Amino acid sequence: MKIGYARFSSYGESLKIQEKKLKNAGCEIIFCDKQSQKSLNKKQELDIALFVAKKGDFFIVTELDRLASSVMELYQKLKKIYFNKAILKVLDQKSIIVNGTAGRIILKTVKIIANFEKKIKQEKYLIGISKDIVNKKTLLLIEKEKTEIIRLYNEEKTPISKLAIRYSCNIQAIQKILRDK
Repeated sequence: MKIGYARFSSYGESLKIQEKKLKNAGCEIIFCDKQSQKSLNKKQELDIALFVAKKGDFFIVTELDRLASSVMELYQKLKKIYFNKAILKVLDQKSIIVNGTAGRIILKTVKIIANFEKKIKQEKYLIGISKDIVNKKTLLLIEKEKTEIIRLYNEEKTPISKLAIRYSCNIQAIQKILRDK
């Protein structure tokens, strides 16, 4: 059986164009999600379509981004298709067909990339927290202390590390004060 899936997400994409391509590809059943990515009921039809797809079925989408909005989510969807022994076919990227040994290789590759993406997001999150801490520490220092820090650094050549210790904050907070002067 050929199972099609289309998703509309408010960026000028047309569900009708996707449906037409899927029908032309011979899809017997077409599942459509019309919700935006911010909707609470994300991709319910996709979950049903993935459940329906069984061994030997073709699971067809027009573009790979119809399946997922992140690499980790793509990995999860590809894993479901692969373990159901269905065959993924992406119409607009004709070379993408996932099944058998090639499917296993693609699945492993996507998993590696998904884990890489996850680590990058975690690092960005931690950097964001670090910047928030610096900004809050900087805000906690009163103007008189900021003026004194600038004077000690410029006139007495007090090292930034000693200023950080003296004012109970980190080096980045002192550097921010000196930059913003």
